[in-house]
Amino acid sequence: MRKKMFSRKTIINERKDQSCSKPRCYVHVGLLTVIMLITVSFGGRLLPVFTSTALAGTYAFNDAASEAYWYSRYNLGHLVMMSGMGIQFMPPKEKVMKMMEMAGIKAGPKNAYLVKAAYSSGDPHFTSKFNDDPNDFLNFRWDQAKIDKTVTPQAMGYTMIKEIIWSKSFASDVEGPDPMNHFRALVLSTEAAIQAGFMMENLKTENGLFRHAWKEGKVSDSSFTPQDQLVMLWALSELASYSSGKYKWYAAPLDHQTALKMADGLLSSLEEYVKINPRFIYPDLPTHDIGLALAALSSYAAITEKKDLRNLTLERLIPLHAQNLINRMADDGKLQTEREFTQLATQARAVNGLVLAYKVTGKQRYQDATLRAWDYMQTLWNEKAGLYATREGASRYTYTTEDVGDVVGAFNAVIHGLDKDVRSRFTIFFDKAVNKSGLQIAEGPPTGGQEDGDGVPAPPMAGGEFGQAPVFATEAVYDVDSGQWLLTNSRFS
Repeated sequence: MRKKMFSRKTIINERKDQSCSKPRCYVHVGLLTVIMLITVSFGGRLLPVFTSTALAGTYAFNDAASEAYWYSRYNLGHLVMMSGMGIQFMPPKEKVMKMMEMAGIKAGPKNAYLVKAAYSSGDPHFTSKFNDDPNDFLNFRWDQAKIDKTVTPQAMGYTMIKEIIWSKSFASDVEGPDPMNHFRALVLSTEAAIQAGFMMENLKTENGLFRHAWKEGKVSDSSFTPQDQLVMLWALSELASYSSGKYKWYAAPLDHQTALKMADGLLSSLEEYVKINPRFIYPDLPTHDIGLALAALSSYAAITEKKDLRNLTLERLIPLHAQNLINRMADDGKLQTEREFTQLATQARAVNGLVLAYKVTGKQRYQDATLRAWDYMQTLWNEKAGLYATREGASRYTYTTEDVGDVVGAFNAVIHGLDKDVRSRFTIFFDKAVNKSGLQIAEGPPTGGQEDGDGVPAPPMAGGEFGQAPVFATEAVYDVDSGQWLLTNSRFS
């Protein structure tokens, strides 16, 4: 069994209230991470069967990819089906029965808590004793008093993207034909569609853009941010793709043309807003977020049926943002970095964004720039720690789940986008930054639970009277001199 690098009981800082009013705190960074994790595992076409070699003293790429798959699944399932961290909705009984009939099941889970709007953050401690029925989702509720009940476009957008990705994966029978997975696919696609409707009704304005925050029945922050619009453009584009009729297990109450209209309308509204506020996105978008713009625009370009908007996206918007990124890059690949972001996260986001720009345009200079950004990112690698320094020369590496998602996204880009074999480094990084850091709070039986020796406890042993959910915490810090991790924010956000 490999030596544990930290003691969860002594160093986890379980703050009573870690909600945040700053704009970037309302991102659902955990879901950005799990989007990237499932992309890595599926991009390699790995079966999600966990056969850990940890007890034998090794940790292989298949272990990391399988854990990435399951950690991703744990995080989304608890958020949108079990925790109670959102505004609940219950589909009509006849709708549920129809989905069960389509999937070929006779009974689903009990006391599921589906959400039409996901809240921003919560304390993942369970609130009741386990009643020995894993199909009773009442076992897995979180404390409502410790949930930040703000709804934002970024939190909602990333939730929708994740639901669509997982719905597609369940429908694809990657685990083999499974009627319950088909039912999950139907439920998740329904949630994504309902959530899109909530956003259009409650946060969209007359100018077609989304306000920054909604809480307790009303808009609580009426500002516009480019990040909010980009994440929602990405989410609506994915929903339009999924509703196209190509996927058997999409049965949500939102048709393809309506979803397309939502995505087209948002891009058009953004263009109109930029005419009045020319620096809203370009050139003032932080370097770190240009990769987000490229991801959103690439997804949109793939689905729009409007030739003028597709041409606008492919011929002007994507090249504009990609070139902006290149203009901020030194000859050695180092990117200009804003104070609120780490050098590592900025490099990683750029790698992912530039690969997408290369894939959709075919322009070689974007691939060349990707490799330069990636090469500089590797200068941050600390071989002894098995981690990237988050800043040059740092003695402490502060990792949020957003940072981990950025780095995993960069690995995904070079492994599956550029066919580079960097699986060994990904494996080391994943084990250190996700398992050893404590960012993955707990794990279920499919990834070894308490028995696989990776330092991640089973939910009942993860702290608190009744245990904790197998989801991501928000932030952990690695001390280079001592080689120890400190979990500094244990909330799910």
